[in-house]
Amino acid sequence: MNETAATANRTQPTEEEDRGSPAAALHPGPESPAVDGEPIQPNPGGGPPTPDACLQTELSPGQQKLLAALVGDPDVQAAARVAGVSRPTAYRWLSDAAFRDELARQRNAVLSLALESVKTHATRAVAELARLLDAPDDRLRRLICNDVLGHALKVRELEDLERRIVALEKATKDNKRRRHP
Repeated sequence: MNETAATANRTQPTEEEDRGSPAAALHPGPESPAVDGEPIQPNPGGGPPTPDACLQTELSPGQQKLLAALVGDPDVQAAARVAGVSRPTAYRWLSDAAFRDELARQRNAVLSLALESVKTHATRAVAELARLLDAPDDRLRRLICNDVLGHALKVRELEDLERRIVALEKATKDNKRRRHP
């Protein structure tokens, strides 16, 4: 069995994989509950994930398998092989709006999980960058300094944009009140 097929058939991350990673969202382990082997997706309305959030529409088992494969691999042909459906069938299902909507919802749920993982590991990453500022290698210290400064500037830019958006929203709301007392 080649490496790609072995990876596609695996249902849980290996010991060395980080279970908080986006891959863990696709391959549930103890920290990522599953129903019928599929990860439970977060509740789109917020709150804890529910089994009902896994499927918003009535889909066949084959469609569910294809969805799971497409969430992990955008290559339709490869996903069809993993799901055990023909390529024409996969494309026919992809032409269905409900199927596409569910695929988008599941991809967004996986992205949300991945972003939460990034947030969770951000503090540790910053601490590691700070530790590397004391590295004996001048080149490494320079690269770390550039990374830290680049991220700091990006945070400042985002904070500035947020302040400006809040001010625009407030001004728009105030204008509406003045026009329609």
